[in-house]
Amino acid sequence: MAFAEREDLFEVTIGEGITEIGAGAFLGCRALRSVHFPDSLRVIGEMAFWESGICEVSLPENLESLGENAFWSCADLIRIRVPGKDTAIGLNAFGGCESLLEGYVARGYPDPEACDPPAELLYTLLLFSSGERFPAEAEERAVRYAREYEDLLIERILAANGRSALEGMVRRKLLTPEKIPDYVKAAAKAKRPEIAAVLLRASSGSPGGAAGRFAL
Repeated sequence: MAFAEREDLFEVTIGEGITEIGAGAFLGCRALRSVHFPDSLRVIGEMAFWESGICEVSLPENLESLGENAFWSCADLIRIRVPGKDTAIGLNAFGGCESLLEGYVARGYPDPEACDPPAELLYTLLLFSSGERFPAEAEERAVRYAREYEDLLIERILAANGRSALEGMVRRKLLTPEKIPDYVKAAAKAKRPEIAAVLLRASSGSPGGAAGRFAL
């Protein structure tokens, strides 16, 4: 809780040689927009950046542990990068981050027991938005989730204008062809022309594609 609830922090550089950020260190620092993490960092504690104003997160490859709720409810967080293949990601490390839809989590997901339903949605979208290669089991898990909760994923994509995540679903042929016309109409209603364009391309490549039937 060293800097918790500080209102005068806007940008922070964690010095090289620091190996751990303690629990709740920057909790509630809503003015904090940017944090630079050192290569020496190994541990980020629980709730370290809970409800902070951070916008992007790029963590070092050698990070060993990202604590539970570390970035919980960071409303302005739009992009993350967790490149460490062995980084242990705690329960809801990025839970409640409503704007988060882009980035890369090297392992694809944390362990299944560390993933509640909202987190499962988040990690599925992050995987689809990334051009990186993931372990086969992570891909399979994301595909299973997408097939069961396709409508929920599209709803989130529309809300956040998540074109890259949608393109990932299209590449994997995960959209139900019969549902695409309704998705196109929803995209038009939500004023998401980028999303509608991806859906129309997907529709034109489907059997009985209906791309020509829409005027947006």
